[in-house]
Amino acid sequence: KTFSGRMLSPQDIPRKKLSSTVKKRAQIEITNLNFTYPGRSEPTLNRINTTVEKGDFVLLTGKTASGKSTLLKTINGLIPHSSRGECQGNVRIDNFNVRSEEHTSELQSRSDL
Repeated sequence: KTFSGRMLSPQDIPRKKLSSTVKKRAQIEITNLNFTYPGRSEPTLNRINTTVEKGDFVLLTGKTASGKSTLLKTINGLIPHSSRGECQGNVRIDNFNVRSEEHTSELQSRSDL
């Protein structure tokens, strides 16, 4: 479908209407995430807050050393479990806290993430 000669995107649909017709639950939820590597005074990740709904497609771009890989490592659990540094905040995947040791093996066994 087109609108004014361009493809429609989710941003073209009023959020209220979209949320009332499509019931999605958050698959990835990041709240107040901060991460600082050892020996650094400035955090690589600073106050990250976002939600990625199930089925969403996300493109993560940025300059070299802007924190893209660090963010992905917090989502897959490498940070804080395998990388040193100071990590604050929460990363949840389908209500599992990635930072919790008890959920790490369960998350690793999931093939749909």
